[in-house]
Amino acid sequence: MYFDGRQDGYALDRYSLLRPETIESCFYMWRTTKNPIYKKWAWDYAKSAPSIEKNAKSNSGYSGLRNVNFDGDSAGNLDGNQQTFLLAETFKYMYLIFSEDDVISLDDWVFNTEAHPFKIIK
Repeated sequence: MYFDGRQDGYALDRYSLLRPETIESCFYMWRTTKNPIYKKWAWDYAKSAPSIEKNAKSNSGYSGLRNVNFDGDSAGNLDGNQQTFLLAETFKYMYLIFSEDDVISLDDWVFNTEAHPFKIIK
């Protein structure tokens, strides 16, 4: 996703692996600043779920897309791979940004690069 202050959140590349970085960033920025724009952007992302269902869902999960601008039979546009980060990170951060802040509090937990929480030993 690209953010330039004029047309925020548009795709630069044709393909999509349904990566977590955009929603992950919104989660951390929300928890850190409490600026409602980050929840708004996350909600905008969540509202794209029908598009994910329509264009990325296969018989066995959610596939990456070869071309986000493709306007045909979605089956021909699937790359055939559901990446592990879709569930481990993308959907987890989506859940967490709309949860209460004490659900996996950042005062008590740290996430590794795959969004697995580790208890902070104080």
